[in-house]
Amino acid sequence: RFESLRGSQSPMTSSDPDAPNVDSVLPQRGWLRLRRRSDRVWFVFGLLSMTFSASVFVYKFKFESPDTKEVAVASALSAVTSPAIAPAVPVVPKPVSLPAPEVTLPPEEPARPPEPPVVKPAAVVPPAPEEETRPKEKKKEGKKTAALKKASPSKKKKKSVAPVEQTPPAPEPYAPLSASKPWQGVFDKDAQILVHFENTDGEPAARLVYDLQEGAWAQIVQSVDSDFSGYELLRFSFRGDGEAANNVELRLEDEDGTVAGIVFKGKAGIADWVNVKIPLKTLKVMHPGGDGTMDWSRVRSIGMVVSGKQWTKGSVWYKAIKFQ
Repeated sequence: RFESLRGSQSPMTSSDPDAPNVDSVLPQRGWLRLRRRSDRVWFVFGLLSMTFSASVFVYKFKFESPDTKEVAVASALSAVTSPAIAPAVPVVPKPVSLPAPEVTLPPEEPARPPEPPVVKPAAVVPPAPEEETRPKEKKKEGKKTAALKKASPSKKKKKSVAPVEQTPPAPEPYAPLSASKPWQGVFDKDAQILVHFENTDGEPAARLVYDLQEGAWAQIVQSVDSDFSGYELLRFSFRGDGEAANNVELRLEDEDGTVAGIVFKGKAGIADWVNVKIPLKTLKVMHPGGDGTMDWSRVRSIGMVVSGKQWTKGSVWYKAIKFQ
């Protein structure tokens, strides 16, 4: 508008010296020429806005965390809307190390002293009542005996304990008829004898069938090599059905030929069982050998014998012979 006025032909641009000067009437361009009231108001408003933005920026930069400083700077710069301010340059905040917060801990309680251990009182066992002992009446001693006791001190005699003899264990019973050892016939002259082993009344038995003819005896012998010194009893049973005058015998022989045994005279014809129980050491020596004494620790044979009249015959049973 002003340029059009300057360049237009109007009465104001005439050569009339009394006419007003257009340059003096029109305002001059410039940033600090605040001739109008509105320019001064905008200037003051812009200055206040800049001051407020700078204050907000300083406050945010100093007292807020680094994460929120950029937002504060951007909000402060956006608040300035004056056309006279140049575009804002982004500001990179410097890392600020904040002081570590002080933590105050509650005061620690003083440690309590350890409690003393509880000691249980020991059980008091009352002493056992002492037996009342009556004073023994001392016999009146004569002067001589009292003087002898004072002169010679008494010595206690030690009791001697006799050693206890340990008896060896008893041996197991021996039954010749149950043993697996063989039996052999032995006879006088031309006598004959046979043996048959049986089981009678649940016990082992042997039946001797004999014919003496011209002989005086016949027997069945079992060879052994045993120690019979630990045995005490001899048990067996016998019966017969032959000549009543003949004898029934049981013999044992040791190493030197000594024979000990028992004889039942005239019992070969008894039909009922005769039970025999006799101490072993009471058997009599029937035929002396080398020394005439029976050595029970060296028994070498056991014999079942039938003896008597010539030309007689019959049978004799021996049952359950046992040494124990």
